[in-house]
Amino acid sequence: MNKTLYIIRGIPGSGKSTLAKKLAERLGTENHYEADMWFETNGGFDPKKLKDAHQWCREMVEIAMGKGEPCILSNTSTQEWEMTPYKDHAELYGYKVVQTTMRTNYGSIHRVPQSTIEAMQSRFEDQFGEVEPDELLK
Repeated sequence: MNKTLYIIRGIPGSGKSTLAKKLAERLGTENHYEADMWFETNGGFDPKKLKDAHQWCREMVEIAMGKGEPCILSNTSTQEWEMTPYKDHAELYGYKVVQTTMRTNYGSIHRVPQSTIEAMQSRFEDQFGEVEPDELLK
């Protein structure tokens, strides 16, 4: 059993979803979650509903961990506190955390305004001990 939580982070348009989908395929899992998925089935993006989207995401990750299955999280996670609930769940369920940051810029498919992307970049906290994105697919 692969009790690993993969955290893929980066600004909008950096390739998080693409890498997450490829990794899920390689691992043979459907446990790939991101807040944007909630918006797809709940009327589209609305910044007033971000809290709901992230709550759903945390719940889905915890359900997957409760089953002992590998799980992939791909959110912007610009600051450490945004990943803390997931890392806490990982510790609770005996999961290893593998984290990577996407640093490319393909352009946001979710029509995120450039001013919002720039604000995210300005508060982006670098993390230590991360693996390179291409290492996840080996």
